[in-house]
Amino acid sequence: MSVPTQDAVARRSEAETALTDHRYIAALAAFNMAASAYPDDAEFRQEMARAAEKVQEISPAVKLYN
Repeated sequence: MSVPTQDAVARRSEAETALTDHRYIAALAAFNMAASAYPDDAEFRQEMARAAEKVQEISPAVKLYN
């Protein structure tokens, strides 16, 4: 098992903060940038899936706004 880079750790922290702050698109983007550093982390995958689910939920509203 490899140790995540400082950049990956920072992206994960950014993603978790964004998810907590209900900024789902930002959370998903940050999770995607860190994903390769956490291939076997179940908690990371759950958080990323939660962000993706929330983005799906808000997609119709985002499309209407744009």
